[in-house]
Amino acid sequence: MRARRHGQPKTHLANVKNIAAETGFYTITDDNGMPSTAIEQELSGLEGQGLAVLRRIDETGMLPAVGTDDREQLCLYLAVQFAMVRSLGFGTVGE
Repeated sequence: MRARRHGQPKTHLANVKNIAAETGFYTITDDNGMPSTAIEQELSGLEGQGLAVLRRIDETGMLPAVGTDDREQLCLYLAVQFAMVRSLGFGTVGE
């Protein structure tokens, strides 16, 4: 598989096991000066909840009703996904 690093014009041969993998991307430094994965843990929980809602949509064929916890969770999940993709410089859908 050929891949291109973000912002680089040339492509390179890449192993599919390592495509889009970056370690420590959301690691921050805590108040004690130690590395913390708190953000990654929160994002992981959010992703799990969002995927559970998407599975229910797939099973029922219906979006969650306005005002339900599932609807709120879906909106939050999609907003965070959109913000993360934009912050990585991937533009908007269809670009």
